[in-house]
Amino acid sequence: MKKIIITCIALALFACAEENLKLYDGGEAIYFQVLEVNTARILDTVEFGFGPTSYTDYALEIPVKTTGDVMDIDRWLKVKVEKTVNARQGRDFDVESEFVFPAGSPDSRVIVKLYRGPEDDDTTRFVTLRLEPNEFFTINLPYRYRTTSDSVDVRQMTIQFTSSMPKPRYYMDVMMGYFSVDKLLLVNELCNMTYDKWNAPVGAMVMMGYSQSLRNYLQYRISLGPDAAIKDPSPKSNRGYMCLGAGYNTAYGADVVIPPEWPDAPQRAQ
Repeated sequence: MKKIIITCIALALFACAEENLKLYDGGEAIYFQVLEVNTARILDTVEFGFGPTSYTDYALEIPVKTTGDVMDIDRWLKVKVEKTVNARQGRDFDVESEFVFPAGSPDSRVIVKLYRGPEDDDTTRFVTLRLEPNEFFTINLPYRYRTTSDSVDVRQMTIQFTSSMPKPRYYMDVMMGYFSVDKLLLVNELCNMTYDKWNAPVGAMVMMGYSQSLRNYLQYRISLGPDAAIKDPSPKSNRGYMCLGAGYNTAYGADVVIPPEWPDAPQRAQ
């Protein structure tokens, strides 16, 4: 199962990007199309975490496309809840059974309303949706093949959600280094970001700016001594001090340096 992360956080499509599904002679077919960041791989799972936001609910939008000709009338698409795990409709999520394809558009959205659990609830919940045929659309595009052994059923989509905070979809390790909750919250504070903004595409140049702002701030705090240096309990930090660390490409600037004579700060176990 292929999946992406969306957090209550610009696809760069390179030369290897796949094309959209070809036009289909069997009529207007509808299909889910969610793309993995920096690739054109079509995926069948979306992850979402409420994280440290004040939201009690969130409207998650999942793109739906159609093959065939664009029409100048509104058309309806139908969707059903096929399966749930640890999730109950009306308590953990809600979704309508019909959505509109606007006149003149090849794109629509299925909107799933997700509800935050109790503060100490770290349960992971799953909802699988399936598109259904109607008088406007068929579902004659069951698979999007990439290799002979790897395929995605484009008629269905699974939403995996939690009240906690997974790594955002658009967090780039190559520029930001290892992910931790403390680091993301600091970047949000420094760069006027909010957790939900990571739900939208973050361009490479913008991410590079975030990385440079973080690195400069960490270096400044280190210059003030060990008491002022930013701590990070993540086991991926440098002896308990926040750094860029593994995954960070030093081509964007050297990592921060923690003086070896400093005492270690508290860290969580691996």
